[in-house]
Amino acid sequence: MFLVNAPSTAGRMTGRRALITGGSSGIGAATARRFAAEGASVLIVDLERAREAGEALAAELGRAAFVAADVRDEEQVEAALSAGVERFGGIDAVVASAGVGRHPEQPPSRHEWRGELLALPLEHWQFVLDVNLTGVFLTARAAARRMIDAGRPGTIVTLASVAAKRPTKGAYSVSKAGVWMLTRCLAEELGPHGIRVNALGPGIIRTPMTEASPTARGVGIEQYWTRQIEALPLKRLGTPEEVAEAALFLSSEESSYFTGAILHPDGGMASTIGGG
Repeated sequence: MFLVNAPSTAGRMTGRRALITGGSSGIGAATARRFAAEGASVLIVDLERAREAGEALAAELGRAAFVAADVRDEEQVEAALSAGVERFGGIDAVVASAGVGRHPEQPPSRHEWRGELLALPLEHWQFVLDVNLTGVFLTARAAARRMIDAGRPGTIVTLASVAAKRPTKGAYSVSKAGVWMLTRCLAEELGPHGIRVNALGPGIIRTPMTEASPTARGVGIEQYWTRQIEALPLKRLGTPEEVAEAALFLSSEESSYFTGAILHPDGGMASTIGGG
């Protein structure tokens, strides 16, 4: 079930025990690497089909382990948190980055890209909400309960999106708006326990999930990225590593007076075309 190796180097996360969902690729993997480089023990949580990548990343990082879990499943989430506590003695930093853009069987049509809700089958709607919103809820709840039981402060970082403020992607936008409100509710409830809860609202980051989007508009991938870059004030795409830096900030003592906040590593999208 586990793959655990030697300790990492010291840094801003020294002594912290972090759990990262969706941790085998994209933003999750970049965050795992950044946290490990700053001294954290890292529990990488992802689907069973990502086991090979997750275990390879754990081997790369050092003091790390991989656990397979589907964030939609309450029992699997609880088991993953328990595994982290058993292995590392506790969990005090969580980054809930597991997410999807659409149902895997939804065809790459204009309905997929623009997200017209009237054309969306209920099962497709439910899948996106289950992963992106319920999955974050289950992860945050399980982690917070263990932090409170241990009597220790902690941090929870959720992955929202610029789409939470810009209703152009149907179920995905709805799910990410829900994550943003969930973050605020959790911040209020958990603050008295010393648990800080904040959100990240990335813009267009080049990840495996966003790589699949261009086919929905029927354009080549380079043409697609060029269009996106032209709309951004910084005139370039973001990287998973830049989002990971923001996650590190929100999980470290550098952000000790932040809770219920959302940060946008987005190249200026939120302040221009992203809805404010």
